[in-house]
Amino acid sequence: LVEPYALEGLVVNHVDLYRLGSALEADELALHELTGPDRLLLIEWPERGFDRIPPADVLLALSVEAPGRRLRCEALGNAGERLLRQA
Repeated sequence: LVEPYALEGLVVNHVDLYRLGSALEADELALHELTGPDRLLLIEWPERGFDRIPPADVLLALSVEAPGRRLRCEALGNAGERLLRQA
């Protein structure tokens, strides 16, 4: 459910919550331990996190549009705004 990636100066953890069946399973992932400076936590299916996930800084939404895909980025606070300005 958690796939770590090491990038230069950044640790990225990609979490897919699709298979979670209970809040206890979400707690066992200890997602709060995957946050912090120089860390990026990407969560797919956050609604399956049973309100156990850390608050988001940025919301990313992918949609299929001819001839490819569209990415929508929305800052959800000051940290998210800073991150999107740097992108």
